[in-house]
Amino acid sequence: MDSDLNIGLIGAGWAAGQHSASISAIGGARVSAVFDSDAKVGTALADTLGATTAESLDDLLSEDIDAVVISTPSGVHREAVVRALELGKAVFVEKPLSRSSDDAWAIVEVAERTGAVCAVGYQWRAIDNLSLVEHDLQTSRPALLVSQGVGITQARPWFTDDRLSGGLIFERVSHHIDLQRKIAGEVGSVSAVRGAVALSGRTNSAETADDVLSLTMQFANGAVGVIVVGWAREGYPPTQSLTLYTTGASFDIALDPDFTLTDRFGINVGQPLGEHPFLRQMRCFLDAARRQNQSLVQCLARDAAGTVEVALAAAASLGTNGAPQDVRTAP
Repeated sequence: MDSDLNIGLIGAGWAAGQHSASISAIGGARVSAVFDSDAKVGTALADTLGATTAESLDDLLSEDIDAVVISTPSGVHREAVVRALELGKAVFVEKPLSRSSDDAWAIVEVAERTGAVCAVGYQWRAIDNLSLVEHDLQTSRPALLVSQGVGITQARPWFTDDRLSGGLIFERVSHHIDLQRKIAGEVGSVSAVRGAVALSGRTNSAETADDVLSLTMQFANGAVGVIVVGWAREGYPPTQSLTLYTTGASFDIALDPDFTLTDRFGINVGQPLGEHPFLRQMRCFLDAARRQNQSLVQCLARDAAGTVEVALAAAASLGTNGAPQDVRTAP
């Protein structure tokens, strides 16, 4: 067996803990170093993993590591991603890729110029039973995609800081944008509206993130995508789903936590999840890092940059009372 990959964690919050658990479960890799801007948080996770604590990003990148997993807020992704790629490290960066168009395409440029492996954590691209949808689309066309995502949102301290996260559109809606783009292709324009009812029950006026959002996307191929997302109070029954109508079939996809796919014509009913996509995306990344083969990752930087552009256009639409906004293409 090949020797273990040495992994550096940049950011030591909830997502980093989940990714380190996946790395341990998969095997063939170990977290050897951890850096977080909050030294106490970084040390706590490092001690749990038996890893060293880096005092700075420079220190971590100078360690004997093969790859980095970056779980910091998206508004500060660019520096760590670019510097790691320039050093030839394989990079797994949490979604969304960035908070801005400039940062997103700067990351794409470095990833493609260096050829270093760069994966972005849109885990729903790793749902293995999507192969049934892909098989249908060999002989049919997508016409309508309808996504719902309603439930409690575990807000991090930086969630409502516009410089760091971009709020509900970037942190939650973008999951649905990205999955619809994987199925139906590029988005030409998008409109978005917000609800005025506090579904979450939050009364703190300092919390400015939206509770309810609805997006309508016009795909370049003529299909229409609808996304409805709500930030609900704790205990509210969660819904994460996608219904897809193509010219040949109709599918219901139950997303997190069930991940089952049903062909509504009855050919394949309730196809169950194989490996959980959160685990599968990390397995694919580790394989790509070990083989230095970018084609093995589930979501490339360019894929994720396209989702950033849709999210930015949707945010712009919110500021114009729902007027449709063209989605910027690659520069």
